[in-house]
Amino acid sequence: MHIHRYIEMSAPPHVVRDLLVEQPPFDGERLGELWRWQDELWHVEQSSFDDGRILWHGTCPALPSVGFLLSATLHDAGIATHVEMHLAVTLPGGPWNILRTRRRDRAIAASLDAALDTLRAQARQSTPAPIAPCELPDDPQQLAEALSATHPATVAAFSQMQALPSLQAIAQLDRRWQATEAGAFAADVYQQVAALPSTLANFDLIYAGGGLGVLHAAVMARRYNYRILLFDRGEVGCAHREWNISDRELRALVTIGLFTEAELEQVIMRRYSDGVVRFHPGQSAVRPAELHLPEVLNVALDAAGLLQLTRAKIEQAGGIVLDRRSFKRVCVEAPGRIAVEVEREDGQREHYGGRVLLDGMGATSPLALRRFAGQPFAGVCPTVGTVVEGLEQGPAPDQHHPEVGDILVSIDDTQRDRQLIWEGFGGRGDELTVYVFYYDLLKNQAAKNQEPRTKNLTEEQRRPEGTRNQEQTSTTIPPRLRQWERGEGGEGQPPRSLLDLFEDYFLLLPTYKRPGPDFRHIKPVYGFIPARHTQRRQTVPLLPGVLPIGDASAQQSPLTFCGFGSHVRNLHRTTTLLDHALRRDLLAPAYLSQISAYQANVALNWVFSRFMQPWGAPNDVNRLQNIFARVLNEIGVDVAMRFFQDQMTWRDYGRIVNHTLAIYKAIIPTTLTVLGPRESARWFADWLRFSVAAAEAALSRQIGDSALDSLTARIDRIAPGWAFRIAARRAEWQAMGWHGTAPGAQI
Repeated sequence: MHIHRYIEMSAPPHVVRDLLVEQPPFDGERLGELWRWQDELWHVEQSSFDDGRILWHGTCPALPSVGFLLSATLHDAGIATHVEMHLAVTLPGGPWNILRTRRRDRAIAASLDAALDTLRAQARQSTPAPIAPCELPDDPQQLAEALSATHPATVAAFSQMQALPSLQAIAQLDRRWQATEAGAFAADVYQQVAALPSTLANFDLIYAGGGLGVLHAAVMARRYNYRILLFDRGEVGCAHREWNISDRELRALVTIGLFTEAELEQVIMRRYSDGVVRFHPGQSAVRPAELHLPEVLNVALDAAGLLQLTRAKIEQAGGIVLDRRSFKRVCVEAPGRIAVEVEREDGQREHYGGRVLLDGMGATSPLALRRFAGQPFAGVCPTVGTVVEGLEQGPAPDQHHPEVGDILVSIDDTQRDRQLIWEGFGGRGDELTVYVFYYDLLKNQAAKNQEPRTKNLTEEQRRPEGTRNQEQTSTTIPPRLRQWERGEGGEGQPPRSLLDLFEDYFLLLPTYKRPGPDFRHIKPVYGFIPARHTQRRQTVPLLPGVLPIGDASAQQSPLTFCGFGSHVRNLHRTTTLLDHALRRDLLAPAYLSQISAYQANVALNWVFSRFMQPWGAPNDVNRLQNIFARVLNEIGVDVAMRFFQDQMTWRDYGRIVNHTLAIYKAIIPTTLTVLGPRESARWFADWLRFSVAAAEAALSRQIGDSALDSLTARIDRIAPGWAFRIAARRAEWQAMGWHGTAPGAQI
């Protein structure tokens, strides 16, 4: 009999080798020079080789015809070790003992698996993953000192970048996200009242958050002349991520009248000639298949420069921009009548009136948490990185080629049971923005928490925007993380943490790109990028008076997680529809819910993102993604580009699925393993809804724009709400390239 196993051990190779030498990977008992295993006594000889192999040869003195050969081959994965195990056992044959042999085969396999589980646990204990302490001081210098023992590489890099305030912001974001995962939310951030409080000033639109919402606010102020207020807990126009996009998509900012081409050129750091999708071949029989996408995410932008330029546009149009104002709550009297309470750094409160609050407060938005009762997202990509310079330049995959960007790249199999994905795109000079991230599925942690969700929140949890009381000296976190620090977390991963991921990032970065003699980190980039799984435009009603945008809405692709690209592609759609709603006073949740970046073809990508999460062997993700890259190569780069730019048609999806089935029949059992029967049925239901949407779009194209315009105008005179819904659906089809502005694809 032969048994093969390929596993990950969360320790470096020298530690794993020592563990294997001390305790061979079978659950036997040492008795002097012999081992008792499977009810027999064995003589075992061990041999080690320089190429990373360890061999055990076992003979049974009582049964000369019985023996085994066990081999372990170690592969260095930086922060982990991948181990290939092969066990060959010679057993007495004959038809008279077939059943006995099968039982013994199962027992031997179970014995090997039990021994490997024990070794994996020992490896985790010998080299624990970095987990930040439970209590972290708010002072940046004290924070660095507190992390120096568990996160030395992170502290060293942030100190070199003079970015300790950013380290503090990341620690606070970690705690807010972990509270989100625990199901915590503050109910009092949204209140429906009989009368609004007195306000300092009144506006048409109030934007909370100075990220992607800045672009939206600028269009509403400049193109539609609305009175705009925009505030942020920090400085509006500062960014902790860098963005990339294609030229064709970026041109939408010119078409909508927000920028001139000359202005955009000022914030374009680099255009590169090719983008690469490449997955590690690893220990797999599947041949690697690089995917080259020259017009996908090939323009690198200075995010801070773009936001500062946009801020100036808002102020030139008469909009008000307030720095260092933290959101406290919104009071709603009726649709179109709201008041927003904010807090200044000195603790003073201010109230501003408006018609609609646009929630751009990101993944930990208190309003998104309130709306979804603490469970706003289905998946997340924890993402960290830095802007660096001084990498070794050259054409090799682990060198920096300024004209080539890495869109999705893996450099190893799983590490700490996560499939890490790298992204790199050039900036000014020899700068490179590097991200590492992984896909993860959010479990319903609130169901496990027996405590009330809203009564026992700490003040920090009630302040999802990270405001700090000057008298507060530390940040309190959910009890679940305390259990992990004490070693009581059980199986699985500790709570997701950007600090912990940063430590792995700094250790692994040289395996992604080789540092040169003048290498240095310039600034950190980071964030939790959330996503939802739904084929319906609305699963939970909007809070009256509140319209989510950006990460608070989480309508970007659950595969590419490109929130900036999604926001820009849908900017004309969402601003035009909001103007329509404001002019017609269609501000009830049923109408505002039509104003989003939701796309039927993007929502279907959820199933693809599930295959980016490990489900069995360490090389499962890489093996399947190499097959998928081959599929996209063979059916054509035009389909691949539409797939990565959220323009996928119904016909494209069918070609992808059918071609995958043709070259990889095992995709069906693999899908059932990854999704399970229930989620597989849900995927089929998603596909049916997607098909209905495609049929509706095809019918609208047959009717024609002029006929639809005439029909919509007639309906508008009778039922403005229905006319608005029709306009919203047509705008969605245009954003997807399915209607009117399609970049050349049949639905």
